[in-house]
Amino acid sequence: MPSFVLDGLSESEISPKTLREHVAAFGTNVPLLLSSRPSKTHREAIEQNASAWIILEPERLTDDTLNAFVQVYGGSIEALGAEVRDACRDTDGTYLPILIRLAILAGGRGMQSIRDIYAGTVNQILSTKGVSTDDAVRFCLDTYWKTGERRLRFADAPREVKNILVALMGADLVVAAETNLADPDNPHSVRFFHDSIQSYLTAVALVREQ
Repeated sequence: MPSFVLDGLSESEISPKTLREHVAAFGTNVPLLLSSRPSKTHREAIEQNASAWIILEPERLTDDTLNAFVQVYGGSIEALGAEVRDACRDTDGTYLPILIRLAILAGGRGMQSIRDIYAGTVNQILSTKGVSTDDAVRFCLDTYWKTGERRLRFADAPREVKNILVALMGADLVVAAETNLADPDNPHSVRFFHDSIQSYLTAVALVREQ
């Protein structure tokens, strides 16, 4: 049985209308396996139109589950100071997984705010790989701030753009988004491993321009 798999529904160009049309045309003959950030409109399109569906939501990260989560990412709860953990909390008291992951990458201590976590992570990753933070900041200003596009052309990008993307990929800040089957090492497009990293670097650039 054919199926359609998509990681990142809410960031894709697939609209709730497209989902409704798919369900109407194919029903359960072409099952959908979708991952998405919270999206009320996409969820309603599935729940109100599909004859059968299952929605799985990740368990919220609490004090009881934090230690196991940290260990999965190669860290230790002892390395995350109380101030860092507090900075990673959501308004409901649970922890935001991306902030915990970034705090682990940044070393776990000496951070008192979300800004500190992002700054520590980016500086740690880039300095370890010998990549200029200033170059990354300028790059995000010239790309994301001007176009609003999360995905970045890679395979046919101008040499200067491609050089900095290669450096950012080497630092693991940027990953392949659209693979190139003919040349796996030369993806059609790439993106930052988390949108918030791209947003942070863009914000730094805007602050510097003030």
